Amino acid sequence: MPATTPDQGRSSRTTNKRCAECVRLREQARAAVLTADRSRLSDVRVLERRHRDEAHGPQECAA
Repeated sequence: MPATTPDQGRSSRTTNKRCAECVRLREQARAAVLTADRSRLSDVRVLERRHRDEAHGPQECAA
């Protein structure tokens, strides 16, 4: 099971912890948005989806 970190105040349906890789990828996506780097944002979204599918199982409504 992946390492988890505190959720930093964000709500979650099942737990208040997030996988460390999810947190890292989310921060990369945030940085891409803040710097208006659409190419990097697209890459990070692909990496996030791949990670979720492999580490947490496929989700029909992943947001």
